[in-house]
Amino acid sequence: MLTHLLARLGKVVLKEKRPGLGKLEADFLQAMHARRVRLLILEEFHNAILKGTPQLRGQAARLLKNIWNMAPEDSSLGWSKPAPGRDDWRVIIVVSGTEELLPVFDKDAELSSRFSTIVRAPQLGFTPPAAFKEFRGVLKQMVAHEELTGWLVANDNDLAARIMLACNGHLRLLEKLLQRTATLWNKAGKNRDLPPLALLAQAFPAINSSGATNPFELAPEELQNRVASALRQSNNQHKDWS
Repeated sequence: MLTHLLARLGKVVLKEKRPGLGKLEADFLQAMHARRVRLLILEEFHNAILKGTPQLRGQAARLLKNIWNMAPEDSSLGWSKPAPGRDDWRVIIVVSGTEELLPVFDKDAELSSRFSTIVRAPQLGFTPPAAFKEFRGVLKQMVAHEELTGWLVANDNDLAARIMLACNGHLRLLEKLLQRTATLWNKAGKNRDLPPLALLAQAFPAINSSGATNPFELAPEELQNRVASALRQSNNQHKDWS
């Protein structure tokens, strides 16, 4: 997606020389800046809309509406389409969250008119291979962030599969799982002789709100069956996105 956006912004990325994600993101932001465009990204906004008191939810919805009522001084067009001939920056507002956001926007004509472009990003899963590879990369980074590197081996196929089953590709759940595991490991004196599976199994209830089977307690054969089932489901979902 970033390479496509960069091409639209006039910066073509050759496939054989394609840089890493970090470089692509930096190039994208630089290209947007060169065209006097700023991005305002409101992440995990479903939490503000769907949780808390009705008053808080109403305030969050009004915030989104009122952002568009603000405009550069003496400009009648607003942030998204600055008046021609002026030196105003264009502002693009991105609201990100889970699919739970969609009904909120669908039921509010004012909200849906202000945010008419919807990008549905497929959830990370076992397929396609690039999605699972991306998950493995994120897992490795989070393991390092929680200072678990060297004890919890992110490159272990068995462990990565169990962790994917545990969080179902939700990065917030992955983060919570690793944070809880890190807490348990710290309480155990960071004993490297402790098997990671044991502490991950203890940490799993912290993210298990549905009563699912603990993937860190599965026998190898049962793990293979669960992965095969997840692969079939992921393949079907991927076809829907095609």
